[in-house]
Amino acid sequence: TTRVLRGLADVGGTFADGRAPIDALDDTIADLAALAGLWAESTVHGPAWRFGEIGRRVERALVVLGLVDACLRPPDRRPERAGAPVPASHAADIVEASAMEVLLAANESLVAYRRRHRSDIELDAAVGLLLRDADNPRSYAASVAHLAEHVRVVGWDEGTAAVDALRTLLDGDDPLADLVTAHEAVCAVAQLTIDTWFATPVNPILVHATPG
Repeated sequence: TTRVLRGLADVGGTFADGRAPIDALDDTIADLAALAGLWAESTVHGPAWRFGEIGRRVERALVVLGLVDACLRPPDRRPERAGAPVPASHAADIVEASAMEVLLAANESLVAYRRRHRSDIELDAAVGLLLRDADNPRSYAASVAHLAEHVRVVGWDEGTAAVDALRTLLDGDDPLADLVTAHEAVCAVAQLTIDTWFATPVNPILVHATPG
């Protein structure tokens, strides 16, 4: 762990001016992946680890919701682009396909999509993989499922109720229309976690160390 953290500290200086060579970015990603592996496989899964995981899953849910919203906004919310060299409908299709491919890659889900569908990237399938597929560890659904497990194990009834409310937020016919609502709900869970467990003065609460 010390070696990994030292590597992160050494490469951190290259980001001081807001720019970094691609090799530095690659080294940073490798070090972060190593740190995540140590966290998952070499740390006792007690209460402290559970709360760390709650933070990670909240962050992942917010990231995927934010990226999906940014890349796949409904047409009436996209900025207009003048001077398109191809018909507008065709241009929109090209832009949407490119955006979906970048979106899947950013969430480490592009290979999973291609293995499963073996076709051009389609909106419904991509959205399903990123938002509703609990078997995809990078999805919103998987993040919520892990959140539910962790809040249950620490014996937090209020948190369990709050996380359960996240499960069905994107189950409608058009999940893209509910992204803002889901984002706000996840932020509310994060704030509830802070207010309950990390606010001062601290009100001691019994935490279960092992799954019950």
